[in-house]
Amino acid sequence: MRSILSQKVGFNSNFVLLNNGRNMAFPSHNSDSAFPQPQSPNTLNSPTSPASATFADESDLFVQDEPHVGELHLVPCALDVYLDLPNKAEDRYELVEGILFHRPNMANTQHAIIKEFLVTKFRAVKLTGNNRVNIYPEMKVKVSSGKSRSPSVRVPDVVVGPYTSSESTGNASPRSQKIIFHEDNIPLMVIEITSPSNRLTDMNAKSEEYCRTGIATYVIIDRETDRVIVRKLIRNTRSRLDYDSEVVYTGDTLVDCFLFRERNLTAEKIFRPQQTAEEAAQSPTRREERAKERERRAKEEAQATAVSERRAKEAAQAKAKAAQARVDELERQLEEFKGGSTAKGGTHTNSVGKRG
Repeated sequence: MRSILSQKVGFNSNFVLLNNGRNMAFPSHNSDSAFPQPQSPNTLNSPTSPASATFADESDLFVQDEPHVGELHLVPCALDVYLDLPNKAEDRYELVEGILFHRPNMANTQHAIIKEFLVTKFRAVKLTGNNRVNIYPEMKVKVSSGKSRSPSVRVPDVVVGPYTSSESTGNASPRSQKIIFHEDNIPLMVIEITSPSNRLTDMNAKSEEYCRTGIATYVIIDRETDRVIVRKLIRNTRSRLDYDSEVVYTGDTLVDCFLFRERNLTAEKIFRPQQTAEEAAQSPTRREERAKERERRAKEEAQATAVSERRAKEAAQAKAKAAQARVDELERQLEEFKGGSTAKGGTHTNSVGKRG
């Protein structure tokens, strides 16, 4: 079966995706467009624009309202085309050095639950003045691609950025709203929640990209090991491949990082958000019962400790008494020995005297 050679990827027919041996996405001819317009191999020597080119076989051209989920995976794509992907598709793709990479839908999974939990917790933090921040779930971040000149746009699960009022955001152009974070507006912190399909990318490739971009803090919520990994860029220097420090948090240890610290978040709370929510939603009666139970257990433990200490004291006293009795016995035996020796010495003297 002939592969799809052309696919509509925009809201209208202004954007055409060619797939003829190699894939290429580009805006169709428009006198108002300032972008370069790469052409497919079929139209390199043609004086006509790609949009008006006549195909020998009309079956080579297919136009649909929207691409299917995952259909554009590994398709080369320009930054402007990527930013104009349909709403349903744009949240499912990242642009890596000019190539589209499909992002699996994480709705109704532990991944989504953790993300919602963090966003809700962070937005509840009361910050003032210069400490105010904005919390974004899945916001596009243009990152440094190193030596590659092709653009890269990542979509972290949670982005913490400098505070921006809704009014100023609303006055921004539609294009600038689609990619708020770029070289001139770097996020303060990004958070990735790992899944089996993206764990290695989150741990390695994205870490290098975020570090090279100058993002000061990168937090990895590693679901495979139930660890929270905090990487920090202490020397804020770009073009580096690794963060200056890495601290790993597990269990009930407080995650010592901005916003996590303010909400007293631990790895246990992050990886068990449903359990935490259920405990928080318990009725006052249930909480009172649990408090009484803890008090009863504490009292029993205190009593057991007191009994143990009393028994230890009695055992020590008995041991000391036995030791003293042994000492007394030894002293008595010593006195008897001394008395016997004295008596023998006196008899010997008398006998000598008589002989004299």
